[in-house]
Amino acid sequence: METELHMATAKRPQRVRELMLRDIVTASPETSLGDAEALIRAAGLRHLVVVKDGIVVGLVSHRELLDRCLAVLRERVGPGGADNLSSITIENLVRNEPVTITPEASLEAAASRMLALRIGCLPVAMPSPRGLRLVGLLTEADLLRAAYLPASPGSRG
Repeated sequence: METELHMATAKRPQRVRELMLRDIVTASPETSLGDAEALIRAAGLRHLVVVKDGIVVGLVSHRELLDRCLAVLRERVGPGGADNLSSITIENLVRNEPVTITPEASLEAAASRMLALRIGCLPVAMPSPRGLRLVGLLTEADLLRAAYLPASPGSRG
């Protein structure tokens, strides 16, 4: 009964900072396609944030990575085809202008941006003198969790 009362009165998250992941797996622009694919597979990720010296460079989805790996293998079929994935980096897969959001943005703004751009996550970044410094990651699963699962004292934030 007390748990039900707490769930009914618990405040739902409103800001990106309350939901964002803080422990993020990242890669550098120099990471090879093969290493990026292995990292995504091993960590069970759908997105890989690309950073250089803590500054957001871009984002690579598992779909983009898979498409590029397959294209490389098709181009270079033959002995050592898969080895070629180690000689190509993910630098060319990332967008020039990374799409990010700030920790203080509303969840509504984050959801709107994801829907408009048809993306599944947003790197959360803060401006710094060198660029946008990565501080978190907000995924579509985080937004669904906040919208449809009961708020709890042990939730992220």
